[in-house]
Amino acid sequence: MDEIASTLSNVPLSTLKKWAKRVKTKGNLVPLKSPGRPEKLNERDVRHLVSKAKRNPSLSIKSVTEHAGLSICHRTAVKYLKTANLCSIVAVKKPKLTEAHRQGRLRWVGFNRDKDLDAWKLCNFADECSIHRDCSEGQVRYIITPQQRYHHQFIDPKLQQGGGKLMVYGMITRQGVGPLVFIDGSMDARLYKEVLRLSVYPTLMRQLREFGEQHSYVDDGASCHDAEATIEFCAQKGIDRPYWPARSPDMNPIEWVWGWIKQKLNNLETRPSTMQELKDKVSEIWYAITPEQILKLYRTMPERVKELEKVRGWHTKY
Repeated sequence: MDEIASTLSNVPLSTLKKWAKRVKTKGNLVPLKSPGRPEKLNERDVRHLVSKAKRNPSLSIKSVTEHAGLSICHRTAVKYLKTANLCSIVAVKKPKLTEAHRQGRLRWVGFNRDKDLDAWKLCNFADECSIHRDCSEGQVRYIITPQQRYHHQFIDPKLQQGGGKLMVYGMITRQGVGPLVFIDGSMDARLYKEVLRLSVYPTLMRQLREFGEQHSYVDDGASCHDAEATIEFCAQKGIDRPYWPARSPDMNPIEWVWGWIKQKLNNLETRPSTMQELKDKVSEIWYAITPEQILKLYRTMPERVKELEKVRGWHTKY
């Protein structure tokens, strides 16, 4: 040993002795990997669990485990399902689509497939939105311990029927946010015609003077939008309303604006106590949205069309 140590001057004698002892007891100089805790399931059980999950995607992880006849905890089941890229996900809420809706959406794709950003800038997007006074439509998150979850300080209080509902009309244009109108009650054909006369038509005329081009007005197929009085008014004033498919909020970029406003309201430290306070907050958030944010939404329109064509008229990620 001393002779070997003299040839390996940079290795201490104590280390050489440890190596020699390891070779004598283990038969190998390289340390063997520790076996660790044994796996709960073998490969066959894992395949069985994954198969049950794929066949019954609406079941909870606990139910899938029981159907597979396996005695493992929730965390272990999650670990094995992740190996097959499976996890429990909250379903996305989207409008129900029929085959007729799908065909209408594909028809819209055909009309807009070749539009570039400059063409989309000639469109104004409008829609209505209802907002509860308690701003309860979003999710509130806290970084707390599990024991604090039901503490009154971290509860998201809900008022009966949301504390009342505010109906809002809004429009976005190539220049940013446009008119914002608060509706008393629900929107009907009479009120919608007034919105068109007092807010939409003046905006379209201003765009015509400023850009020298007629801009179109995009709204959805709500009953008040397609009422006879609405159609007659638009025809008289020369308001261009291109075809818009039913059940297609994912193609209208103003939906992002409504989501942004609701999230901002949800994050308020003090919720509005009156409808007037709610109106003031909505107006404040609306007019704080920058033209750059709206232009970014306009830039998504060619991609929205491509995505809709890719999924053959079904739901998109937007």
